[in-house]
Amino acid sequence: MQAPRNSSEFLALGDASMTYLLPPAGRNYLYETDLICKQEPADQTIQNYTQAYPMLQARSNSTIALRYQENGHISLPLPPGKLDAGTIYLYGTLTSMPSDQVLSIHRKWNAAGTGGDRRGLLMAERSFDDLECYQTPQENRTVYNSRHILFPPDPGQGQNRWCRITFEMPEYMGETQLGAGQILSVYWVWDWSSNSTVQIYTTCLDVQLV
Repeated sequence: MQAPRNSSEFLALGDASMTYLLPPAGRNYLYETDLICKQEPADQTIQNYTQAYPMLQARSNSTIALRYQENGHISLPLPPGKLDAGTIYLYGTLTSMPSDQVLSIHRKWNAAGTGGDRRGLLMAERSFDDLECYQTPQENRTVYNSRHILFPPDPGQGQNRWCRITFEMPEYMGETQLGAGQILSVYWVWDWSSNSTVQIYTTCLDVQLV
């Protein structure tokens, strides 16, 4: 099973240990010092994997799918002020640093690799709702009823169908051609902000090229 950084710690401490909300509760703006990867208690600022939860491996130009549960953000009515379920951004870099900051990367790095400090690029930008995923709600089963027959759950996902975002492993990062042994760090950013609030969640993972 391939998973985000420090997933073994997540299993020991529970879901809250891996949930990284920016800005944190009680603050409605981002600091320049806010890291893009969660630092504690389950540290994702470093490449921390185990034999049970190893780093993903892939070839250059491979298509990779990242899965996540919608947790009611699609199946249930949207909260006041929210127009949709938000947008997922995937950023990639060969030079991940523990000090990487969200404001230096999110909406700075672009698909051409010319944005921000030019250390990375935007690999994908998609709606949080992939139009197939759902969870089985106790109420308001409209989304579930319209999707579960057309899109049955995949094996291992239980009664829910997980959402998915895909990206192509880049062949080049700037002028550097990706090759075996290199590690592409991926920053998964879910931006669910509205006109009145900033609400961002992130997860960090890595892919070793083979």
